[in-house]
Order: sequence, then C-alpha cells, then structure tokens
Amino acid sequence: MPSNCGEVRQAAQEVRCAVMRMVTYQAMLSNPNNLARVQAARRGVEAAGGKVTIAPPTKEGMTLVTLLLPEGVFPAQFFPELPFYPA
Repeated sequence: MPSNCGEVRQAAQEVRCAVMRMVTYQAMLSNPNNLARVQAARRGVEAAGGKVTIAPPTKEGMTLVTLLLPEGVFPAQFFPELPFYPA
C-alpha cells in the first residue's frame, strides 16, 4: 500500500496508462532547431501520458524521433510544423 499521496497518484497514473491505448508516431529530423523543439517539449508530452524517444543521429545527420502518445493525443498538439507520421 502506498505510504503517501504522491505514490497514490503515481500508481493511479500507471494503471491509467496500462489501460490506455497508445499510438506510435515517428519523424526523421535533420535540423538541429527542430530537434531542440522536441527536447524542449518532452515534459509536455510526458504530462499528456506520452513518451519521447530520440535515437542517435545517422552518418547523414538524420535523427529518428519516436513519440508514443495516448489515443486521441496527436503530435501536432506539441509540434504543429514537424512531420510526424503513424508508425
């Protein structure tokens, strides 16, 4: 049994996430400014119940960004100009 309210909230969020349907989106980014925008918005994505994964850049300078978002939450809500597509 959790010992404080923070642990209760965290446990409730974990249960909610476990039953939520999640959707994966991906984008290949080469512009450092776009990558910085993704990094800056990471907390907002996580607050919405999502997850951001940034892969190491390729030799050509492309970086794969993967978003895992709850159904009904879309990448355009955080990154309207960036080309995220369902994976």
